[in-house]
Amino acid sequence: MAENQDPHKNGKQHAHNGAGSSRRSLSDKQFRKIEEVLDTLILQAPAIICSFLVVDGEWDIKYVSDNIETVTGLKPQDFTGKFKAWASHVHPDDRDRLLADMRRHTKNSGIQTLEYRLKNSKGKYQWIHDQQRVVEDKDGRIEIVSAWWDFTNRRKVVEALQQSELRFQKLLSLVPDMISIQDTQMNIVYSNWSGIGEIPEEKRVLGTKCYKTYRGYDDICRDCHAISVLDTREVHQEERELPDGRWIRLRVAPILDDKNTVEYFVEWIRDITESKQAEKKLEHLATTDDLTGLWNRRHFMNSATGEFERARRYGQYFSLLMIDIDYFKKLNDTHGHAAGDAVLRHLAGMLKGSMRRTDITGRVGGEEFSIILPNTGIENAELLAERLRLTVEKSPASYSEKTLFLTVSIGLTAYSPGFESIDEMLLLADNALYEAKEGGRNRVVIKSVRRNP
Repeated sequence: MAENQDPHKNGKQHAHNGAGSSRRSLSDKQFRKIEEVLDTLILQAPAIICSFLVVDGEWDIKYVSDNIETVTGLKPQDFTGKFKAWASHVHPDDRDRLLADMRRHTKNSGIQTLEYRLKNSKGKYQWIHDQQRVVEDKDGRIEIVSAWWDFTNRRKVVEALQQSELRFQKLLSLVPDMISIQDTQMNIVYSNWSGIGEIPEEKRVLGTKCYKTYRGYDDICRDCHAISVLDTREVHQEERELPDGRWIRLRVAPILDDKNTVEYFVEWIRDITESKQAEKKLEHLATTDDLTGLWNRRHFMNSATGEFERARRYGQYFSLLMIDIDYFKKLNDTHGHAAGDAVLRHLAGMLKGSMRRTDITGRVGGEEFSIILPNTGIENAELLAERLRLTVEKSPASYSEKTLFLTVSIGLTAYSPGFESIDEMLLLADNALYEAKEGGRNRVVIKSVRRNP
């Protein structure tokens, strides 16, 4: 700290208060431990002894020990009998406050501890840690016996810690994530008050219960993962969707002391909504046909394989449709590829509108589509296929003010234990589709296998 700066210009005495209100990441307990070590080292050094005598309300210095010269470069005779000379060496910002406390102390007993700055022989100020006791001399006069130590290095250490804390706080305040440290009783010992857990300024109070401050609860949150972290001493991490649709990544980690006991735990919460949206977009791009918005061939085949395995394992059933647009090459050659794309989108729209939410519809080739109908037997699948064929026949597409009529051929099969793989079902449905085309198009053909005896 610069010599002409005073961190206590609010009129309060320089009390023995250590780190003050700037504590953030270091707890009160940790600061007290540091201060205790520093104080022990300081108090092991020889104290400078002074005796202040009060006679008729006037002050005088009765005695100063010789070791004052070792600490400050000043000599006992510079102050003995010269109270005003001593007072003139006290920093101007500390002087009135110090003298006022000394006057009040003459009316009390016990020890008071003060901190102030004293100018040494080189004109620089040193911090003094002063313990004063009021006594009476043999003549009944009031006397203050003062034992003081050079406190400069201790203050520098503590102030360095404070500055480190402030820098730490400023750095973490720039982090968009919420970072909060609690003790084992759920009291907040540090928070950057940022990110998804940001709360109003008036509620940002250290030492309050995390569940009360952050969520307004009167007791520990039901979904609190700190409980298990305190017990297992293992890190917990999860991704969670909030009721408002946002996604967070939560990490709860223990902070262990030198005995491997959990002393604190830190919660780190990151808003990952954008990354989740990006993941969904990438997943959509990886599984969806760009032109029609239906599932692409890869995703459809994966889904069909999964449906086949479920049916074989649990004795379920499903049907499979293969659909092809009739004379699609001719349509492309006559009206152009843009018209062909319009027809593909038109058919995809009808498929989406005709299918159930549980049905799986994909574009598996140029003008070829396929549908999985879970829990649907061959009879119901045939009814649906016929209804779809008629809907397409009666619903022409439009492109560039042209009406484009189209029909579809459909091959149909249904699962039975006689099938060994989804590929066998696809091949059989494809054969049925080929027969529909060879038989005149715009029709449904069914092929199935018999159950094994």
